Amino acid sequence: MRRALRKKSTAISSDTDCPEVDTRVPSADVTLDNSKTLSYTGGAGASQASLHDPGAKKEAEAWVQFKYEIVRLAHTLKLTGWRRVPLERGTEIEVERLSGALTNAVYVVSPPKNLPHTSPSTQGDATPLPPKKPPVKLLLRIYGPQAEHLIDRDKELQILRRLARQNIGPKMLGTFTNGRFEEFFNARTLTAQDIRRPETSKQIAKRMRELHEGIELLEEERKAGPFMWQNWDKWKGRCEEVISWIDESMMARQEGPAGIGVDAWEKHGLVCGVEWSVFRNTVEKYRRWLESHFGGPQGVKDKLVFAHNDTEWCYNYHNTSKPYALNQHNYPTPEEQHRFIKAYVQHSTRRPSLSTQSSTASLSPALSQSISNFMLDSRAPPAQIAEEEKQRESAIETEVQRLLHEARMWRPANSVFWIAWGIIQAKVPSMNDSIATTARQPKSDPLSMKMQQMGKDGKGLGPEEASGGEGDENGEAGEDEFDYLGYARERARFFWGDMLRLGMVREDELPVDLRGRVKIVNH
Repeated sequence: MRRALRKKSTAISSDTDCPEVDTRVPSADVTLDNSKTLSYTGGAGASQASLHDPGAKKEAEAWVQFKYEIVRLAHTLKLTGWRRVPLERGTEIEVERLSGALTNAVYVVSPPKNLPHTSPSTQGDATPLPPKKPPVKLLLRIYGPQAEHLIDRDKELQILRRLARQNIGPKMLGTFTNGRFEEFFNARTLTAQDIRRPETSKQIAKRMRELHEGIELLEEERKAGPFMWQNWDKWKGRCEEVISWIDESMMARQEGPAGIGVDAWEKHGLVCGVEWSVFRNTVEKYRRWLESHFGGPQGVKDKLVFAHNDTEWCYNYHNTSKPYALNQHNYPTPEEQHRFIKAYVQHSTRRPSLSTQSSTASLSPALSQSISNFMLDSRAPPAQIAEEEKQRESAIETEVQRLLHEARMWRPANSVFWIAWGIIQAKVPSMNDSIATTARQPKSDPLSMKMQQMGKDGKGLGPEEASGGEGDENGEAGEDEFDYLGYARERARFFWGDMLRLGMVREDELPVDLRGRVKIVNH
């Protein structure tokens, strides 16, 4: 762990009615190295397990060092209760890596199980001081090696501050150079099956409504336009560098002697399904079409757009073989979409919005008026009440259909965002130094020594090997690696399905090998 002893603080709240969240979060100039502790096992408390295997012994030593540095950092940040854990007992803490996190490495940190519950008195044989609560569990988030290309940390802290005002999300306990500690929620990650359950789906919709109504957009955020397009504009240059290199390498190997290069090409194809320039031009064509529908770029900024990401239903990130795969057949049915959005529309938040101009998609005037009339005249005759209820249901249905339409129109933009995200997250160490991200590779980069050495030797890697993704004969990622290029490739095929659906391209304009791989959802 590299550290500089300068300490600073970051405010996470201001001018709020909740004094308990108006705290200052400690921060330290420290880099926590987790490059040798990326497995999902090995972080249990100290044990007497046999370590005759050299590999197991080396991994165990890495976990011991990692735990020590976690406790030392917890002391530096003065995390509540954690100074009671002596550095020499750092090996006794439990550190469990959570699955399902794609941008960062996330761990649950638990204190030793047998810490003393009382403190000795400083007055000789006097009664010991009252028992102390054990240190709380922590959520440790270590940013991914490519996160510097993805996330503006200053803006992220601003968003966390605004969420804290509404008591949304975990509290931030301390930050360091390449990560942070957060409050740990005793919960479990929803599975692909969980989110399909009707009641769970409706609860997610209601929570989304509360988030939209409770967090106001800042004026500069409105002026900047949709966040997904901001990121596309920021990321597309880097994406072009990565994809151009990978696609050129693939095509060069295809034209070379028969062998693994040809097999890789036949099996996986170009990451975006077409050459980068074709993909980029199609994205810009779609963007112009979308903006024209809303009256131009300014019209999009003036009108708040509802764009729920139903595509998440198509993934199972806990799948042991292909967690990156998109199964379009799992896309929510029209009935499931309707149920979700109706729950969103009908949910009434108890907490008033912090601004008169809420960040939620504004309900139509007809719906608002219908609800007001119904609520104000509860003493009306039964026939009138029935008619007003009918009008209210009609207004709700009109609003649901409007939001369904908007979500489908913006679905390709959502795909563009995640395609770019996957490309930037991918690790391509053998790219030319002029465009490689590894000119100053962060210590937390989980590249294997073999991959690094191959790059240094000038031997290079195939595009699939370079991605840490689909390089083996089974098309599976390496152990504990998420195949970001595979994810981007799958999402690109879904994007092309939407381009066909919207008439942005014709099928005969797509490469022959892509036509049979396009993922189409017509609802």
